[in-house]
Amino acid sequence: MKAMRVILVLVYVLLIILLLLGLLTTCFRSCSLPDLPERDVRRIGGNGDVKVTLQWDFYADIDLHVTDPAGEEIDYTNTSSRSGGELDVDNQDGGSGAAENVFWESNPPRGNYQVDLVYYAEKSSTPKEGTCRVTVLLKDQDAKVYEVHMSPESERVHVTDFTY
Repeated sequence: MKAMRVILVLVYVLLIILLLLGLLTTCFRSCSLPDLPERDVRRIGGNGDVKVTLQWDFYADIDLHVTDPAGEEIDYTNTSSRSGGELDVDNQDGGSGAAENVFWESNPPRGNYQVDLVYYAEKSSTPKEGTCRVTVLLKDQDAKVYEVHMSPESERVHVTDFTY
């Protein structure tokens, strides 16, 4: 009988440890930038042959800048380009689920593109910095994901160049 109590206590302790580990794992997942699969990134803004999506989860205004092969930069001041590119999601507050999106629906120009992030302004006292994720989706290619740390000191950070 005494052995049975010891076994039950051990089982309860083990269950409590497993429960606590599950809660800690959930907190670590939800406290960091979520790992969004390609299909979920496609739900942000418009889609096309070229799509560049920025995501971040801290309170700051991070701006996505994409320069097309002709040298025209798409950003919050120039939301569409002569080449057909469009900034259709422009988040200015940051926070959970913040995103910006630039895409070319069809017939994007061939050549080299440049992707930069600009730390525009902080929107809250904490946190003022964090990790941004930029996903580049090109027609018939696997997604490329880049993580960049942004802070008020970052100002402008070059993320990547790619060729379409």
